[in-house]
This record gives sequence, structure tokens and C-alpha cells, in this order.
Amino acid sequence: MRKGSKKMSTIELRHIIDEHLSHIDDVAFLKAIKTIVENKASEGIYKLDDFQKHRINSAREQLKNGQTISNDDLQKEIDQWLRSK
Repeated sequence: MRKGSKKMSTIELRHIIDEHLSHIDDVAFLKAIKTIVENKASEGIYKLDDFQKHRINSAREQLKNGQTISNDDLQKEIDQWLRSK
């Protein structure tokens, strides 16, 4: 960007990049760009393993069945347990 020019918004930048990419026929270059974009897009995605998914589903079932404890009650139980040690 030239000195004095206004900052471009994300939408403007995407449009410019899209325009330029539509004129590029270099397969290796496009694959490299694809890899970069996929890596950036997946940064915010957390993948759960089967054990974690099972634990989450079990917790949801417990919640659905009313098998919960308040934070205050839990803290009381922890304090009691700590005093008994």
C-alpha cells in the first residue's frame, strides 16, 4: 500500500485476492495457496478424539437426567474432603 492510502478492509482484500487468483493457471502455485488457506482456516478448529467425544456425550446425558451438583455444593464437598486428609 502506498503512503497515505486508506487501509483495506478484509472484504476488499478478499476481493482483490480472488480477482488475482482467477487469472493464475499455475497448478503448483494454486496448490500452495490452497495449503496455506486450509491451514489458516483450520487453526480455530479443535478436533476431539473418540474418548473426549464419549466424555462429552456422557456429561450431556447426566445433565439431561438431572445428575448435577451446584458449584457451592461441590466446593463444600471438596473442602470436606480436604479437611479429612
